[in-house]
Amino acid sequence: MIKLDNLIASDSRVQRDNVLGYFCNVPIVTLDEIGMDADVLADLNMRLQLSSGTSIPPEILPGEEICADHIIRRTTTAEAIGYDTYHNQEAIEADTQREGINVARLASLAGKLVTWRPNRDVNPATEFALVHQEG
Repeated sequence: MIKLDNLIASDSRVQRDNVLGYFCNVPIVTLDEIGMDADVLADLNMRLQLSSGTSIPPEILPGEEICADHIIRRTTTAEAIGYDTYHNQEAIEADTQREGINVARLASLAGKLVTWRPNRDVNPATEFALVHQEG
């Protein structure tokens, strides 16, 4: 009977400071065996969850929500805020500030929530974005 021994180790489990010797001028180092065992058990647990039919809840990121059709969308999309609200300009602009696209890009990079081109206009002379106020 042939036994295969697969070694699965993350780079973070290599103990580079624990040098046992050298082979052709390359250091022989050890592995964190307890950590590797924990990784194997975590991987096994994940595989069991995936194959058991148990639903693993999705990660909802800031600015996202689960819509009625169970799809994760940005909170600024029509599906998330509702079509009536999406087509109601007053409701869309509540608690926001109109900005030019370049200013809105900077606000987005700073972590602010931005609704891009709510009037669906792509004319550089009239297009704008809404920067949402932090609440």
